[in-house]
Amino acid sequence: MTLKDRWRRRLIIISHWEFWPWKVIYFPVFLYYLLLCIRARTYVFFTVPNKLYMKHGGILEESKLEMYRKTPEGLMPVTLPFQSGIHNDLAAWLEKNNLQFPLIVKPDRGMRGMGIQIINSIEELETIVLKPGFNYIIQEFLDYPKEAGIFCIKNPKTGRWKVTSIMEREFLTVSGNGISTLEELIRKDFRAFLQLSRWQKENKFNLDEVLPKKKVKVMEKLGNHRLGTCFVDKMSCNTPDLQKAMAALCEQLEGFEYGRLDIRFESWEKLEKLRAFKIIEVNGTNSEPAHIYDPKHSIFYAWKVLFYHWNWVFRISIYRMKEGVSPLPYSKYKILYKDYLRLMKY
Repeated sequence: MTLKDRWRRRLIIISHWEFWPWKVIYFPVFLYYLLLCIRARTYVFFTVPNKLYMKHGGILEESKLEMYRKTPEGLMPVTLPFQSGIHNDLAAWLEKNNLQFPLIVKPDRGMRGMGIQIINSIEELETIVLKPGFNYIIQEFLDYPKEAGIFCIKNPKTGRWKVTSIMEREFLTVSGNGISTLEELIRKDFRAFLQLSRWQKENKFNLDEVLPKKKVKVMEKLGNHRLGTCFVDKMSCNTPDLQKAMAALCEQLEGFEYGRLDIRFESWEKLEKLRAFKIIEVNGTNSEPAHIYDPKHSIFYAWKVLFYHWNWVFRISIYRMKEGVSPLPYSKYKILYKDYLRLMKY
């Protein structure tokens, strides 16, 4: 990367808060969290919600495989434990478990899309390199055109659900003009430009290719902000029918009461009827109301929304603790937190 590219990259990050380090974004939220700790009289009140469905509330990323096993059949993609080299005949194993390419391989525990790989063939699966010391899962790849993160909260007093955030993932694409090379098209889009050095290292694309006019090329099929996906605020889709559908869906996840459902689906109309969809992941108290990352929102709006959601974590926790639910012992939380830091260094 040239010096000019480095400076441009820095300017893009500085001028778009959605790309700031998460520790910078969350600093005011951390101060608010400390205030809530004083009121709750415990540092780990956030481990109380979502008991039964999640061991520790979902604050440090729970096992995806365990949640899959607790979810009614058909709501999630087929998910199995996976380690390279443990099956003598991978093709037969895949056929037995009704798995077809492309497939997703990712750490059983992890955040922000770290370690996720799309596998397109048996050869890729046989030669995949996995980091030692991590448990992995393999999932069917869902080809529904839409993907959204829908935040749902259950009022512990009334039992009523509310949808507080809807974010749709806009996959990173470039459009050809019949003249410019792929690299030139990438450089014209600031979001794509931030991924350019990664693509150059991976040698994933022919950057000298000239795309025909109006041809749209999908650069990433994983809906991950870190990989260039744009998060779009879709609270306009928060219809009474969608709220009713999400309440019915969440009630099937025993013990779940606060968090974001990442869902892949065919259309908003069908999702309102709980048709043609699957839950990719369920996130607990570590969830972000991801619509805040829509480029139209300011950092001040994001802080307001984050404060609102952390207040709900506090309210649910206090209510459950009065019922006799105990938070995770702080000593055990510290051990889990160290393990979490190891995951984040993936």
